Amino acid sequence: YDDFYFDTGLIFEDVPFQVKTLLRAKKISYIPKYFYYYRQNHESVMNTNKNREDIYKIIEIVEKFLKENNYYNEFKYEFNYFKILQITQYIIPANSEKYFNKAKKELEKIDINKNKIIPGKEIELYNITINSKSFSEFKRKYYQSENKKLENKLKKIEKENKKLENKLKKIEKENKKLENKLKKVKKENEIILKSNSWKITKPLRKIKKYIKK
Repeated sequence: YDDFYFDTGLIFEDVPFQVKTLLRAKKISYIPKYFYYYRQNHESVMNTNKNREDIYKIIEIVEKFLKENNYYNEFKYEFNYFKILQITQYIIPANSEKYFNKAKKELEKIDINKNKIIPGKEIELYNITINSKSFSEFKRKYYQSENKKLENKLKKIEKENKKLENKLKKIEKENKKLENKLKKVKKENEIILKSNSWKITKPLRKIKKYIKK
């Protein structure tokens, strides 16, 4: 193949390379180690919001590759999922009416009704995008949704915390019973040790111990 290269001047340039590699590979191995690290560069194209729109060019490159190499029909649903995921995750970071309008226009081309592999989170972002008239409306709906998720998560944590508190109270109650039982046993033991019968039988216990040896 003569197309294994990174498209220069674009961010997300590794995406088409990964797609080509994964679809053409005869064997894939996984190595659980780090072989590269990100280096911060304030002059890099990654640090400007305007370059977020490069994702549309990347999507075009991937779509063109899939169609020219007869992969599109086989991976049509996966590609639409990829497209929704890539576009929606940069709407907030791009912070741009222009980006939002383009995102909405691109997403309206996708029919998600028959696509069973798109997760609920991406479907929600898709619906928020196409049902919003402006970026400000999208942001309002998006943060309302995120706040609702956080509230539900908080309620779940509070519920689990309540269960743990009840469990702790139960353990403390059982522990109190055991402490009282231990005090009772100690008291009974003290009474026995101080009793005349215990003192009188002391020589017999020593003889018995000696006999056992």
